[in-house]
Amino acid sequence: MEQDNIIHSFANDLPYKSEIVYYTSLEEPLMKALGGDKIISLMEMLGVKDRYIEHPVISSSIIQAQKKIKNQCLGNQRVKSAQEWFYYNCPNFKGYK
Repeated sequence: MEQDNIIHSFANDLPYKSEIVYYTSLEEPLMKALGGDKIISLMEMLGVKDRYIEHPVISSSIIQAQKKIKNQCLGNQRVKSAQEWFYYNCPNFKGYK
């Protein structure tokens, strides 16, 4: 979240209007912890081929999960993947495996 603030501050200081968009995979450790596997199954059952979804409830859930993770973090060691990040920085978070 702190890194997000740095990015937003940079974008706000640009001399032209800019928009920041975040994309994530439903197969990412954070999204799996939020039920990404269930969402994938539901979309397949409904015959949805495009896996792009957007909704304020999803964004809100991600923000709330980020806050919980921040409270459980032991640090912010740089690593090569999201899975490694959870392993080294937040090992008690339920969704990193």
